Amino acid sequence: MRLNDIVTHTAQLVLGVGLDHSIPGVAFTSNGPDIHTVDGNTAVFVPSTPTGQIAVSLHGGPGWHGSGQELESFWRPTIAAVAELSGTTIVDVDYQLPLIRRRLSDDAQGNVVHSDHAEGTEGIIRDALTAVDAAEDVLSNIPSDTHESDSTTSTHDEARGYDIVAFGSGTSAGLGLAAIWNSERIVLQHPRLFQPSLENETWRNHDFSQAQVLVQKATRDTIAVDTEAIAHNLQGLGATTTITEHLGYHVLATPAVQRECARETANFLQN
Repeated sequence: MRLNDIVTHTAQLVLGVGLDHSIPGVAFTSNGPDIHTVDGNTAVFVPSTPTGQIAVSLHGGPGWHGSGQELESFWRPTIAAVAELSGTTIVDVDYQLPLIRRRLSDDAQGNVVHSDHAEGTEGIIRDALTAVDAAEDVLSNIPSDTHESDSTTSTHDEARGYDIVAFGSGTSAGLGLAAIWNSERIVLQHPRLFQPSLENETWRNHDFSQAQVLVQKATRDTIAVDTEAIAHNLQGLGATTTITEHLGYHVLATPAVQRECARETANFLQN
């Protein structure tokens, strides 16, 4: 059973069948966006009325490993809704989560061989840079005043116009990418930091004075890190930071709350 099936069924039992229980990916995507797949399983969501603004989104975990069901049934429908609502073209990067023990092969005796894949934040950032390069053909056809469509004359360090939407343990890589791209808008949904301490985060040395940050938290979240601490650290680096609170437990929330969060994210990116 998929996550949103559970949430929707529970909401119907608690709240009744007469209310709107549609998730963002159903409620806000009747006219778009168009979906382009590049670089394996990277998805580019192009809204029906694009503004030219571009964002990169990073899923979280644990539980997401490559193209898992949570990615397909929860995260990407939500990102599709945010793209359509905001007019922002969003490149959603798929990557292997840090510290996932993966099967490589069987040895000569038939024993399963595993590897502890622990590239962490650096690996996710590398995958995101590669994914954006792979999406260049799609992105170059989107009208924009901020994005340099000729990748031969623009480097990642010079790039402008890539905002960030990061969920959960995608926060560390999201902030790292925001520092590389000088992102002007950053959304952190229920953030978790992969590194054991803020002092080890590379973004701590970046000037975020041009950035506005939206941090979304759930009222009953025991998984996300202290959002006030993240906001305080980002404000210390110059960012303008806003924290909003929504009823729920980390990723679990009623469809109405999910729609509220999607609208809020879209409005933030749009404005």
